[in-house]
Amino acid sequence: MDLIDSVAKEFYESGMIKSEIPFIDGDTSGNATLYYENGHTKFEITYLEDKRDGEQKEYYPTGKLKTDTFYHEGELQSVDRYDEHENKIE
Repeated sequence: MDLIDSVAKEFYESGMIKSEIPFIDGDTSGNATLYYENGHTKFEITYLEDKRDGEQKEYYPTGKLKTDTFYHEGELQSVDRYDEHENKIE
C-alpha cells in the first residue's frame, strides 16, 4: 500500500489555504485541491505519478460546479461545462 510521503501546502497572504498537493515517492499523486481566497474549492485534481488521471472538477468562486473533466494517464477524455446555476452547457 502506498502512503503519502508529504502534502505541500501553500497559503494566501491572508493566511487562508491556497493549495494542498500530495506527493508519493516524489511524484504528484493523489487528490490535489486548490482554493479561492474566500475558502471555496477552486479545483479538485486527481494525479497519478505526475499525470492527471481521473476526475478533475473546477468550481466557480461561489462553490458551484463549473467543469467536470476526466483524464486517463494524462490524456483528456471528456469535459462537461456548467453555468453558475450548475445547468450543463451543451
